[in-house]
Amino acid sequence: MRALLLTGLACLAAAGCRGEAPVEPSVAEPMPTADAPATTVVIAPGSFTMGAPKEDPAREEDEGPTHRVTLTRGFLMDRTEVTRSEFEAFVAATAHVTDVERAGWGQVENGHTRAEGVSWRSPPTPHGDVFGPTHPVVLVSWHDAVAFADWRSARDGLEACHDPSCTGWRLPTEAEWEWAARAGSTEGHPGGGVQARNCAGDPVLAQRAWFCGTSEGAPHSVAQLEANAWGLHDMQGNVWEWTDDWYGGYGRKAVTDPLGSDDEEDKASRGGGWGSRVEDCRVTTRTADPPNVGYDNTGFRLVRSLP
Repeated sequence: MRALLLTGLACLAAAGCRGEAPVEPSVAEPMPTADAPATTVVIAPGSFTMGAPKEDPAREEDEGPTHRVTLTRGFLMDRTEVTRSEFEAFVAATAHVTDVERAGWGQVENGHTRAEGVSWRSPPTPHGDVFGPTHPVVLVSWHDAVAFADWRSARDGLEACHDPSCTGWRLPTEAEWEWAARAGSTEGHPGGGVQARNCAGDPVLAQRAWFCGTSEGAPHSVAQLEANAWGLHDMQGNVWEWTDDWYGGYGRKAVTDPLGSDDEEDKASRGGGWGSRVEDCRVTTRTADPPNVGYDNTGFRLVRSLP
């Protein structure tokens, strides 16, 4: 059962968070670095308020309380979700067998229905569309995403790791993901202007997200829509993205470089997907899923801490 949450409203460290109007971010744009691959964006460290305010009409109980988060490390983040062709190269190099292939089943129809014999190689689509090399890889579990990250680290001569304190490729923490998705915005929908609910085809959101009002029931090739202010594509919609964190509730206290819950049951995913409603495509939305299950609406992107 996929549990949905939302988080929202960021404010930055320079001004504090005491109920005043939202302030401009202390980091207005990502920092350049000489060794950053063109396929990544450099995200600077910063501080913001995580969690949805009570005034948010779409807020659910476990989206709060709002709390101050400080990230002390900059990091590289993939501009796009990992594609089918990238995952295929990993499988060819390692002979990796995914959790879905091993189990013989995965979750389809927007992650709601168990189906036998599906895999990342040929996910079902409603119109018989060809699932191409530039589509985001789906039907991959959290374990599969971590295995891919370890392979990329080894390929690039980096330490395989799953912690922001080292510099190998890994899944982002929830806080890192939200900080990057916001790109300096204080709104649940960065860029603003989104007024629709459910699956209404909101023209503003449609410029940057594939969701249930525009996707025609399937993911789309990455980077077809507008990037956010920091150059990251598909942070809203297209596919949910695994994070490294175990899913859990928020506390009220300010935290630095948080690593998620100690409750090791479900992993948190972010961003909304092709079958998500408008309100569930906010950059603050969360889901909770078992780490050994693959969904047709869930993929991932990687980050790497900067020294």
